[in-house]
Amino acid sequence: MPHGSVFPFDFDSIPGTFAEDGDPLDVLC
Repeated sequence: MPHGSVFPFDFDSIPGTFAEDGDPLDVLC
């Protein structure tokens, strides 16, 4: 995602965006 852009949701509010280690940003990688 480009710097300065805003994602309209918190990652923890979207089902399935947490990895097994609890890291919400793994969905972006």
